[in-house]
Amino acid sequence: MKERTKILNHMIAKTDRTDNELWLPLWMHSYDTAGVMEYLYHNWVPPAAIKVICKDMGEEMGLKVCLFLAYCHDTAKMTYVFQSNISEGVKIIREAIIQEGIKLIDPKKLTNRISHSLCGEGILRKYGVPIGISVIVGSHHGKTPDECSDEIEEKIENYGKDVFFGQQRGKWEAIWKEWLDTALEKSGFSSVEELPDISMEAQVILTGLLIMADWIASNTYYFPLIKTDCLGKDTDYPKRVNNAIERLNFPEFWIPGENDWGMDDALFEERFGFLPREVQHTAMEIAQNTIEPGIFILEAQMGVGKTEAALAMAEILGQKAGSGGIFFGLPTQATANGLFPRLMKWAEQQSENVKLGIRLAHGAVALNEDYQQLIKGSALSVGEDEENNLVVHSWFEGRKVALLVDFVIGTIDQLLMAALNQRHVMLRHLGLAGKVVIIDEVHSYDSYMMTFLERILNWLGAYHVPVIVLSATLPQKYRFNLIQAYLNKRNMNASADWCNATGYPLFTWTDGKQVCQKQMRLDGKKEIVQVIRIKDEECMEILKNSLKDGGCAGIILNTVARA
Repeated sequence: MKERTKILNHMIAKTDRTDNELWLPLWMHSYDTAGVMEYLYHNWVPPAAIKVICKDMGEEMGLKVCLFLAYCHDTAKMTYVFQSNISEGVKIIREAIIQEGIKLIDPKKLTNRISHSLCGEGILRKYGVPIGISVIVGSHHGKTPDECSDEIEEKIENYGKDVFFGQQRGKWEAIWKEWLDTALEKSGFSSVEELPDISMEAQVILTGLLIMADWIASNTYYFPLIKTDCLGKDTDYPKRVNNAIERLNFPEFWIPGENDWGMDDALFEERFGFLPREVQHTAMEIAQNTIEPGIFILEAQMGVGKTEAALAMAEILGQKAGSGGIFFGLPTQATANGLFPRLMKWAEQQSENVKLGIRLAHGAVALNEDYQQLIKGSALSVGEDEENNLVVHSWFEGRKVALLVDFVIGTIDQLLMAALNQRHVMLRHLGLAGKVVIIDEVHSYDSYMMTFLERILNWLGAYHVPVIVLSATLPQKYRFNLIQAYLNKRNMNASADWCNATGYPLFTWTDGKQVCQKQMRLDGKKEIVQVIRIKDEECMEILKNSLKDGGCAGIILNTVARA
């Protein structure tokens, strides 16, 4: 590899707001990001998400694209506007840049600013990088640009008109070209023509992964700044990255399935403390026999063990899909809090030999004693306690990274927000693409929530994420809409038998593009229900007689005044 030019060595990526003797060269930040990206790709991203990334290319090519993105993500920091602005804090480096013939001006005089991520997309397009890759660079600050290629080019032209024309423009273009050639060589490409086109699904997941790698590499606790009298050394690598990864100390991703044959009665009893009943048996049988797992809708009454059935299915389906965790969504904070101890007990059995992360995700998590106790048992970076393999890692405590943990239980809005066009939504997709998603009590969702649920099911279907939907009752229309949304079919036959089935309890699921259905038997003894109409004045006497030996009674009245 050719030695970097002096001007490229002096391009600034980061400075310290309080100490004007600290900085980080752009080439070092890019190397840091690439090192983190490679670590995440090999050690943190579960196989299910890797499949999405490498949908149209092999895993080796997938890694090369990841590295290229990491090296190139901050290309637009090598511009007149950015360097004029950031160099104000490090006078020594600013003077060195000017000595190399680069014109910089007072930041207060800068006009027509655009985000450096958008400018980076334009620069990469200028040199022939495919739009599917360059748009990831344009989106790595959390928002995908709306501009088309011509509009971006025009904005770059105006990104400091007084220097982009004449000799100065040539100097900047030489810097861009040198860094692009470096990025290609470092990531294993000989030219931009070798860069592949990638799918829309891969673009979203790769953007989330790039954001994550960039955030980690930008943390000065993991990657310290250097003195301004230093330019950094290539020989610092890979030790600098290895030290950061060791300090970061991420938990591993979940590898589901203890047995090749899935889950039998003995393992189920070990997990949940009782032998599987009809609903659990049916759930496990369906999961084990499904070749291409899709969406599974279980309609059954309260008390039959839908939660245990879903967790058993998650182990089986997670093994088939290569999932690295689960998301369990519930309608309220109260229901999420109530289920958290049960999920934690299940998750502890999954982490007997490895450290796995867990997260309770809702707005009042600080008030949940179980979760706060778990935080106290986890050090800032996973912890030293060999007994406690289920941990809360501080890096995943941020609001936007909640879904990146192995096991997440929270309110359903955590899932529905992945359907919104909001900043950094790609991080939510990155977390979901590698999980089994369980959605409980769907019968309680209103039409507004169902609209967003169907939208995120479009994405989960595209990612081939196994989805388990639990409901006590579900209108036939909702069942049809959920299946249609997951399969991304807008004109499905609404008159098919499975659409209008009225059996109960009922399982409806997809295996590839095929929709299957099975009615189950009701467990337990039959109860006789009678409706007795009585007068108000008779009520107390009847209750006294009926409850003289104990018991519970419910009284149904049709007005508030009577109640």
